[in-house]
Amino acid sequence: MNLVKISDLIAQQGINLINKTAMLLEETVEFHIDEIPFSLHIYEEDNGTLVFTTKSPILWKDGRWLLEGKPHRKTIKLWASHAFDSAIDDSKFEAKSKFQAKRASHILNAMIAEFLDFIDSNSELIDNINTRATAFEEAFIKKRQAEEEQERQVIKAAKVEFEQNYKFLSKSKVADMLSKGKKDSLATRSDVMVEFITVNLITYKLQVSKVLFNSQGKPKLGLNTTLKDIKKKLECAVEPK
Repeated sequence: MNLVKISDLIAQQGINLINKTAMLLEETVEFHIDEIPFSLHIYEEDNGTLVFTTKSPILWKDGRWLLEGKPHRKTIKLWASHAFDSAIDDSKFEAKSKFQAKRASHILNAMIAEFLDFIDSNSELIDNINTRATAFEEAFIKKRQAEEEQERQVIKAAKVEFEQNYKFLSKSKVADMLSKGKKDSLATRSDVMVEFITVNLITYKLQVSKVLFNSQGKPKLGLNTTLKDIKKKLECAVEPK
């Protein structure tokens, strides 16, 4: 039996998998196997990966496989999900014979296998996938570097503003504020909240840190429940100059 080649079907419909344009490739190839309709949907992801999906009324699941560029290795990697699954669903198709649908699904798998051999030997296509993968990677790195530089500038400005307007609380002042909170909670037998302004020493963003003393004078700041741990957390407590 002479197989119809997927590469020939693609060429007959004027589709070129070697994409040198700025647009992402997206095409659909329609064909029949033993009078049963099939379609092969092809689309390109942002990183140059080519995704192939086979559909048919007789297939239980859509076949899906993709070719991902590995430019550092100068090769491509095949990822498959149900791509070679022969499971059929006769309920959506009235077969002419008992084995028509099963036979067609196996022929499809053979066509895919031949197509993968074609791709593996097509150095120009492999180079194209890797070239587009490299371009995506370089653009991603460039964008990330720009975002990191912007973040550094924001932090630099925040640090200058912080140093101009705030100073760190002394350990003794922090201890006095905590001591007063504990005494007030015991005296009133109720919860007392002591608020501190704290600074994130990486971003220089300010936030309010609240220490809660319960009616028994026991403190809590987030998950910290001992004065020793709470004081450690409050080493970045600040106040306006």
